[in-house]
Amino acid sequence: MTSVVSTPSSSGTTDVKHNEALPEDKFAANVDALFELITEIITDLYDRGHNVVDPKIVSIAGIALKAFSRTGLIETFISLSHKHWSLIQKRDRKYFVEHAGQIFAGIKLDKIEAFSNLFRENEDGTILIGKEDEDLIGDYFFTLVRISISYIHRRRGPYIQDKKPAYKVKYEENIDLEKEAKLWNVKLEF
Repeated sequence: MTSVVSTPSSSGTTDVKHNEALPEDKFAANVDALFELITEIITDLYDRGHNVVDPKIVSIAGIALKAFSRTGLIETFISLSHKHWSLIQKRDRKYFVEHAGQIFAGIKLDKIEAFSNLFRENEDGTILIGKEDEDLIGDYFFTLVRISISYIHRRRGPYIQDKKPAYKVKYEENIDLEKEAKLWNVKLEF
């Protein structure tokens, strides 16, 4: 299976440094890897007779997402997901059933909402995908949020003013970045 492209450091924190790859580049790479994983999972399910969605549709969605600007991709995710970050952090299946399809926002493809069906419980209480795959998808979303926090920090233009951290630009002011960075173990450098 595919592994998460951007991972936390061994200390459990992600440092935001200005000489690293841009957050939007890391984000796009992780979205690409997430789509590869989802395509693998859906192809496996499809081959076993579970026709939740045709794997070709997922591949087309992945191609369509690559056409988005990297900035547009991460900003769309932030605007549509930030109010659900606590559910993502808890790895609450409710997020994946009700909201995870938002990463596909802007893609006008039939049945793309079927992604959520991967996480819905069957009558017997089971879900289509295994725990390992569910955890891997959760890892990607977890990483996408952490990268989003880094992106917001960078967009705000961090600097030191009178020996105190400050920002030059107002961006996504509805997100308490200091609180979110602490909750998600993202170290913000000024």
